[in-house]
Amino acid sequence: DSQSFENESCINPNKVLSSHFVLNDGNRMPRIGFGTAGLGENTENSVDIALNVGFRHIDTAQALEWYRESAVGLALSNHIEKGNLNRSDVFITTKLHPRDFDGASTLKQVNKSLSNLKTDYIDLLLLHYHSCWSGLHCPGVPGTWMDAWEVLSELQKQGKIKSLGVSNFSIDQLQEMLMYVKENNLPLPSVLQIWVDPFYQSIEIRKFCQDNGIVVVSYSTLGGQHFYR
Repeated sequence: DSQSFENESCINPNKVLSSHFVLNDGNRMPRIGFGTAGLGENTENSVDIALNVGFRHIDTAQALEWYRESAVGLALSNHIEKGNLNRSDVFITTKLHPRDFDGASTLKQVNKSLSNLKTDYIDLLLLHYHSCWSGLHCPGVPGTWMDAWEVLSELQKQGKIKSLGVSNFSIDQLQEMLMYVKENNLPLPSVLQIWVDPFYQSIEIRKFCQDNGIVVVSYSTLGGQHFYR
C-alpha cells in the first residue's frame, strides 16, 4: 500500500489530483503504487493481479527480510511477453540495503536488481535506510550512504537508474544529505518514502520535504505499522 502525497500540508477535497507527480529531476511517477513488502511466496501472483487491475507503480526492495524482487520481475516480464504492457508503462521502485552501501557492493547489487527485475533500468532507486540497525542483517562493516550515493549518481548518468531517493530518513538526516549533495554537486533526492497513515501523519517531515522539492511516498497507509509497534 504505497501512496504518494501532494506537496502541500493539506489536501483540498475539491481539487482533482493528477495521476502522476513530476519529480525534481523531471521524471514522472504514478501517484498510487502497489507495495509488495511481506507478500513472500504470494508476491508474483499479487503483482500479476495488481497489474491486471491497473496499478502502474510497483514497489519492492533488495531486503529479503521483507521482499522478493525476483518475483516482481517474473510478473512484470510475463505481462510484457504477453503484449499486455510495455516496460515504459510500469514504474518500478526498489531499494538498496544498507549492508551494500560501500561502492563495490552498491554496483553489484544494482546490477543484481536489474537482473531480478528483468529490466535494463530502474525507475526509482531508494536508499532503504540511512544506515544499518539491529533489525537488519548487516555483516562486516558496511559503507556509508554517501559512498552509495556517489555510485548511484554515476549509474543514473548511465541510464540504469532514472530517479534517486531515500527511505526512512529523519529530518536531521535529510538536512545532512541535502548539504552534502549540494556541496559535492550530486543529485538531490527526489523522493522520501516514510510511514504515513491517518493516525501517524508525519506532518513536520512532510512540510520539510514540501519546502525542499521532495515528494513524500507513504508506506503502511492503512495502518499496518501499528501491529508491529
